[in-house]
Amino acid sequence: MGTQRYVLGKLGQLFLTLLLILTMAFFLFRVWQPGDPVQTWARSQGARYTPEQLDAIKAEWIAQRPLNRLYWAAETDLTPAMASGEVWLAYAWQGAYAQLLAKGTPVAYANPKEGRNSWVGVYGIRKGTKDLDLALKFLDAKLGQATGNNVVTMFYYGHSNQEVMQHITDATLKKAFSIDDPSILSKTNFTPNLTAEQRDAWTAMWAEVKAAP
Repeated sequence: MGTQRYVLGKLGQLFLTLLLILTMAFFLFRVWQPGDPVQTWARSQGARYTPEQLDAIKAEWIAQRPLNRLYWAAETDLTPAMASGEVWLAYAWQGAYAQLLAKGTPVAYANPKEGRNSWVGVYGIRKGTKDLDLALKFLDAKLGQATGNNVVTMFYYGHSNQEVMQHITDATLKKAFSIDDPSILSKTNFTPNLTAEQRDAWTAMWAEVKAAP
């Protein structure tokens, strides 16, 4: 979650993903860690995640490196660049979108025909744990309304507690989460399950892209 992200500056080859669009400038932001962009590229090609696809992704991204406007490591890098008009289009999470909306920046989601990208964070309890009662209390707190409200209002993440999501009244948050669009999940692609080998291959490929001249 804290890894760096990157910016792409070629309007002719947009990656079909969750994008932020502004009316000024002409540069693209994309996520710096490999997971999201790999999924985006592969989905436009059939989402097979094969070694051959990975090689094609690597070659295309290395070729596009000179077109990148800049790399960003946090939304605090992204939002000022978009608000100033330096950046025109970006792959980003709803937090950046919400912050830009709140500032009055002319920004909107794009809706690619392949659908938007998303992911779900989960917790698990290790089999045989000696502290099951404490683990359950921890999960109860994480799933509770107080935590959920903070997750939504402070970090702009969705929450599994529907009491939290259904009671969002802030207009900016409702727009950022598409609260009034009951079909949003049907247009959303969630992160696929990956093997350790796939994840290592994606990470290695991405390191080579970043290190390319």
